[in-house]
Amino acid sequence: MSRSEAFLSSAVQAARKIHSVQDNIVAVKIHPDSLSVLQLEPAIDVSSSPDEWRLDRIVTWSLGKDVGHVPLQENFEYLVNQTRLVRIEAKVTGLDAGISIPFTQFDTRVLNLPFMLPEELEDEAQLEGFWGDNDPELNDLDGKIVRYQILSANENEDRTTVLFSSIPETTVKLYTDLLLEAGLMPVYIENEAFSLVNGIFTKLSFDDLQKPQLIVHLCPGHNAVIGFTKNSIEIFPISVSEFDDALLLELEELDDISGEFWDEVGIRVGEHINQAIAYLNEEKNFPTIKSFWMVSEHKNIGNIEALLRDRVGSLRLKKMDLLDDIDVPPDQAKFVDYFNNSSVFTSALGLATQSINIAGYDDTQRYKRLLDMNFLPNSGNIRTFRQFAAVNKLLMATVGVVFMASALLMGISNIPELVSSSSKVAAYEDLQGEAQTETIRYKGLSKKLEKLRDNEKKVSDFTEPKGFTIFMSSIATMLPQDAELQKLNIKSTGEVTLEGLSLSSSAISTFAAELVKSGLATQAPITQQKTGGYYRFTINAMIRQKG
Repeated sequence: MSRSEAFLSSAVQAARKIHSVQDNIVAVKIHPDSLSVLQLEPAIDVSSSPDEWRLDRIVTWSLGKDVGHVPLQENFEYLVNQTRLVRIEAKVTGLDAGISIPFTQFDTRVLNLPFMLPEELEDEAQLEGFWGDNDPELNDLDGKIVRYQILSANENEDRTTVLFSSIPETTVKLYTDLLLEAGLMPVYIENEAFSLVNGIFTKLSFDDLQKPQLIVHLCPGHNAVIGFTKNSIEIFPISVSEFDDALLLELEELDDISGEFWDEVGIRVGEHINQAIAYLNEEKNFPTIKSFWMVSEHKNIGNIEALLRDRVGSLRLKKMDLLDDIDVPPDQAKFVDYFNNSSVFTSALGLATQSINIAGYDDTQRYKRLLDMNFLPNSGNIRTFRQFAAVNKLLMATVGVVFMASALLMGISNIPELVSSSSKVAAYEDLQGEAQTETIRYKGLSKKLEKLRDNEKKVSDFTEPKGFTIFMSSIATMLPQDAELQKLNIKSTGEVTLEGLSLSSSAISTFAAELVKSGLATQAPITQQKTGGYYRFTINAMIRQKG
């Protein structure tokens, strides 16, 4: 951590004592035929126990139709409206939100690269054609958001194992627009497979953390097996037919699944799962294991477990109550009970433990997680901008305290003088004497004021920042409270581009006008576009150079 990052983190930790900071995001989960919004809070101080949580807010309700098989855009307006209603019902504390996108929308693979340090890989990844040089199938990444994470590195073997994942920008925009138009601020977009891994990872014992794990994920249209260790991850789809997917949805409503028909369904689905696991073992060299975790997106997991019992080879199904150590408030329990299946919340809980972490806490003081890839465009800048905003609030509070202390000190020192002067004035018998006294007091105050101005000028001459420094130190205090800066790009020529979101169009116009009026910029043209309840804005300004 650099000195500037350490300073910002320390300042934010101080600022949070006087201004609340949203630690964990609101997770939005789109089920096959329902919708959930949930929010976790640490049960106690995360620095002492990062794995205990309280389910602070959760609302789940039926969408009245199946949205699992069709693209998001076909139900976009309906889902926006439903998400907004669920958010209001949940009464979430804070608007920072995240959502997981089905793994089928991503190109995810593990790459073995020559050994390099993280900072070296970061530099290399910026070069055009770098990923294509290491995998010819990655030559065309235009219009895609790319994220990667080092899984392991060995200098002796000259090897760096990297998890690579990419997704079209247009797909991510659909999901960010969904959150924006539902009145939420998107801060975390995740591959659902990674959310599932993190959700399971948080539940593992210390011994299990050292062993390979296997997840069988059953979701209409997005069935997959996911194998992972601390240093690797493999994802492979399960080829369940649309017909069998529909039968699995029907299965959850039945009281009795005995009979030859359902036996055949269980055999078919079990065989597809076996084939996917065999692919991981034989083609990807994933270790052979004896058990697996079942994550089902169906309301009733009991029938699914019964259907597949003894039909996934010799693998043993691990029982998991995902909410067994999460405190659920009594008034929220009815929403959890909507499902007879706690595994349905696996990806949502994995996502809900994510945080912008603007206070800069060390990862050892936070929750357990294996993967951390945010596919939100410019996600790397959010934390810095939020830190500046928190520091700005701290500075404003400090200025207020200093102002009040100064006013109190001046009052204490001047009241005796005022009383004395008043008694003398009362002793004068005519207005001329009163005027003379006021003139004397005025001259004395004028001298004091002149002296203060001289001192202020000396301090200002010594500390006054120049050019770019003036702009950077002023921008956070000038930004309207209902606006958030998401991108800031400054060129050596003095050109600066500011991009962000605002609740008010007029606030951005005023902000741009103030940039020019204050002398920070010579010009500041604006472009705006309304998206739901927000305005996306871009300001292209020219910094006024000083000194």
